[in-house]
Amino acid sequence: MKIGNKGLTLVELVVCMVIFGFLASAAYGFMLAGANSFSSVNSGINLQTSSSLTMNQLSAYLIDCRTGICFTDNKLYVINEDPEPNADGSAAYTANIFEFKNDNCIYFSSTAAFKTDSRTFSCDYTSGDLLAEHVQDDFTIKIIPDEDGTSAVSVEIKASFADGKQSITKNKIVSLRNKPEIVFIS
Repeated sequence: MKIGNKGLTLVELVVCMVIFGFLASAAYGFMLAGANSFSSVNSGINLQTSSSLTMNQLSAYLIDCRTGICFTDNKLYVINEDPEPNADGSAAYTANIFEFKNDNCIYFSSTAAFKTDSRTFSCDYTSGDLLAEHVQDDFTIKIIPDEDGTSAVSVEIKASFADGKQSITKNKIVSLRNKPEIVFIS
């Protein structure tokens, strides 16, 4: 052995490893905090985007409603007369249906509707396509009638969306262009 050898001792090596461990833990902590912050912000943005798209989709169908509107059993029926009549010359109708189900989702479907009385329609409802998810139980639609109560002037939509810790509530009043009748679905 040489005298004056300047190599690392075991104690110095352990101290270096402890310092490196602290620095690595701190760096990992900062990265984890940044990732959680990004995830939280991203979740909030996705929820806002989804809720805005849902409300805009509902508004687009409501604004253009020409024939009839009905909200019953957590289903919104927006009924329009088709431009082309049936083969027998009678008017053809399409029902656009928005349904809120217990799985916190809103589904959309479109089907043929048949006028059975002056303000009554029937249609064969089938399960629709997913329009929105993370919708809470306070989803409501209120049809605001005119003075005589037969036509709709506007529709008020209230919905809350939640995903984990993020939540957002949307309220929207849609004025209807064509003042459709408030109809019944049989």
